[in-house]
Amino acid sequence: MDTMMSGTDDDDRPVAYNRVAAVVVTGDEDGAHHVISEISSTIAEIGYTVPRQAWTY
Repeated sequence: MDTMMSGTDDDDRPVAYNRVAAVVVTGDEDGAHHVISEISSTIAEIGYTVPRQAWTY
């Protein structure tokens, strides 16, 4: 993930720009919410699009 944060394409956009990511998490309610929020915010920071309400537990 660190490599993707500094990587850019020919138009100087992040490598993950305009791409969609999915995350699958299994676990109990509180633990699943925490892991989903951490991973979703990290991949959004890199440039991926995370659709709203795209997750459930």
